[in-house]
Formats: sequence, C-alpha cells, structure tokens
Amino acid sequence: MKSKLFMLILTLFIFIIYIQFIHPIAPAITYFPPAKDVEFSYAYTKLIPPVDASMEGKYRVDWTSTSKTNEEVYLRQDVSLLFYNGCLTGAQSSWREKTSTLKMTEYPSLKGNSLLESISFHYGEIHEKPNQIKAIQKMSKANLYIEAGKNRPFTLHTFEVPSTDEEHDFQKKIDSKVKQDLLYYWNNLASELNIDLNDFTAIPLTSLANYENKALPGLSKKKSAEVISKLWEGLYKQYIIKALTEKNPQSCMPLVLIKKDNEQLQVIYKLNGRTEQLLQKIPN
Repeated sequence: MKSKLFMLILTLFIFIIYIQFIHPIAPAITYFPPAKDVEFSYAYTKLIPPVDASMEGKYRVDWTSTSKTNEEVYLRQDVSLLFYNGCLTGAQSSWREKTSTLKMTEYPSLKGNSLLESISFHYGEIHEKPNQIKAIQKMSKANLYIEAGKNRPFTLHTFEVPSTDEEHDFQKKIDSKVKQDLLYYWNNLASELNIDLNDFTAIPLTSLANYENKALPGLSKKKSAEVISKLWEGLYKQYIIKALTEKNPQSCMPLVLIKKDNEQLQVIYKLNGRTEQLLQKIPN
C-alpha cells in the first residue's frame, strides 16, 4: 500500500515538473472580449547585440520580451518570434497564473550581416466572475541591423535606425535582399495554394505590430483588435507550438493576407518543408 502511494506521489510530482519546466507551452491563447479596467503598464521587445564577435565571427544577441499589467491577473502569457534575414531563428513562450509580470530572454548565436526582426504578443486573461472571462492584449516589436566584420572578422557595427550615409546604404542593401527573398518565397507559397495575391492586402507578420494602435485596412479599430487576437490564437496553435517543440524548425516569415472584401483572413507559411495555410473568417 505504501509502495503504491509512493509511486502515485512520484508520478504526480514528475507530471508537475514536466508541465511547469520541460513542457511550459500550455495553455493556449484564447480570444475573449476586452477587459475595461485592466491594462498593460508596459510591454516591449528588445534586441541587444554584444560589442564584438568571436574570432570565428559568431555573436550572441540578447533577445528579451517583457510585459507587466497594472494588476495581478488570472493568467499571463507572452509569445515572441525572432527572424534572421527573413527566416525564423527563435521562438519563446512563457505563462504564469496569478501574476502581473512576465519576462523572457534568450541568447541566439548568429553570424554574418543580418537584419533581425522580432514580434511579441502579450496576453492577459481576467476572470471577473464565474463564467465571465475577459482579456487584454498588446503587441510589441524590435529590429536590429548588424554589419559584421567590416574591418576585422570579429568586429560588429549595429544600429536600429540608420543615422549615417554608410548605415543608410547598409540598410538599403540588406532590406532589398531580404525583401526580394521573401517576395519570391511568398509568391511560390501563393502559387502552391492557388491564391491570387491581388485579392488581398498583404502584411508580413512582423509588420502586424504596426497595427497595435491603428485599424487594419477596411476594419474598425475595435474589430481589428478582435481579428488580431484571433489571428494570434490560431498562430499559437498551428505555428508557434510547432516552432517551440520541433528541433531546428525551418520556416521563413509568415504572410498575413486580408481579403479586400474583408470577409476572410489567412496566414500562409512553410514549416519544415510543409506548406501551411491558416484560414479565419472575419466576423461581421
């Protein structure tokens, strides 16, 4: 009897450790009507590079996403994605119950000239009364240009916004290359899925954060917030969880497509060689 009790307790303990530390990606992001009295005190994403690279030209970037609500809420969850020259190089997710603050930090190892872009979705779930759930949300983003080995293999020059002629030239060159590669990638995806891109307003995923304080094309600001929340709900289930759990996930930046008649939204992307399509109906 004691042996069975011990095994039961041990199994429960292992399960708790697994959920909290080894497999910390649940629960899911879920759309609920917006809360009125709870808000984010701050929410931001940062990309901070080291001063120099190693002799092999490698460097580590401090990639941090953090947020805080003005009061403790039932559930806090944040997710963040990092793209290196247009392709996925990292994914983070964190959740806690009965808290106001979340912070996530990773140090991805990179090499060469790069445009780094990160977008984060910050989420809070508020249980006001039994069976009455509200939520708050916010997006943040960061970008960083890194010019590596201009004078010596282990030197770095970094900036967020160009301020010199040389920085403007570097930004123009790398932006053009990344855009060209992504347009080729997205056009191939659209062709595979029989999508006419002329029927849609196209928004690269990291540019979705530009609509944090303004409406999506053709929609009201209130409706935009609902659409964006449901979009992240779907992305979390179909894209982010796989990016978190699969080893070395291969993917370039997803493209958000809003049909010009404002009836449908979809996200197209490729993950580990598989072409995927997330479809959502835009509510009336």
